[in-house]
Amino acid sequence: MGFEDLEPAGEKTAAGSAGPSLFEKLFALILGTRDPEKEKRRLLKQIAKDLKKSRYKFYNPKGDQAQPGFAKFFYDIYKVVGPAQTLLRNSDESVGLKNIIIEMHLTD
Repeated sequence: MGFEDLEPAGEKTAAGSAGPSLFEKLFALILGTRDPEKEKRRLLKQIAKDLKKSRYKFYNPKGDQAQPGFAKFFYDIYKVVGPAQTLLRNSDESVGLKNIIIEMHLTD
């Protein structure tokens, strides 16, 4: 962890220095004050770690690229959900579909 992690990029104080003093940096490090940008970077790194450990290899965090398996996953979803479009096209007028949904949610 370097000093660039402790100070936001591009911020300057009124005195013209590059950011908070050494005391302020140490104080923030010890007490763990929440910088939104630092928190965002930490969460993105955690997501990248989780995606690396995933069984499915959909994303390459080093290259910020989606893998071919990701497109196949979407295509497989489309193959399953696509035929339902014709069934649901006139669902607002379909009495039979409404009866099936209502009976499905009723208790015995």
